[in-house]
Amino acid sequence: MAGGLDAYYAVLAGAFTPVTNTYTSGAANQTVPANASSVTISVYGPGGTGGTGFDGGIPGERWTGGGGGEGGAAVSTYAISPSDWGSTLSYAVGTTTGNDSTVTGTLTAGSVSMTGATGGDGGDADDTAGGLGGGGGAGTGGNVSNTTGTSGANGGSTGAGGAGGSGASPAGNGGNGGYPGAGTSGGGGSIVFAWT
Repeated sequence: MAGGLDAYYAVLAGAFTPVTNTYTSGAANQTVPANASSVTISVYGPGGTGGTGFDGGIPGERWTGGGGGEGGAAVSTYAISPSDWGSTLSYAVGTTTGNDSTVTGTLTAGSVSMTGATGGDGGDADDTAGGLGGGGGAGTGGNVSNTTGTSGANGGSTGAGGAGGSGASPAGNGGNGGYPGAGTSGGGGSIVFAWT
């Protein structure tokens, strides 16, 4: 009987059309679609904001802000059982510094608790030095990969501010450091559910 049920569910799963849901804002529940057999979840954190530059009006007192760090990334793949169909996973997309991207919930394959942390903000310059670059955010909870974002560059003497962290993943890039004013905002995070 068990073999017959397995064959029945295999036929149902084989009829499933793969679908990918990508979210760049908001917090809600993602419903496990009927007939899905696996999911790959990618969680990307937002980038940090670039630091503010400083202009004291005289040589030697003009410095740029540090770049913000890139957000972290976590990727997991889970098998989906028929008992998972219709259940939900909670997600929240980080769009600003200090607001991580997260996915949590429970599947038959195990607990899901993934985070793409926001990148650190770049430091502000003062009258003696440019701002320090922000650290990259950490990726945690992935069973395929966990990646720490690239750090932002330190600020320096007059010119362009420290470059924001920018890596190969779709995580939010860090904002560039400013001169003489505020730095730019980092890029937003995102979350991707790829169902097969």
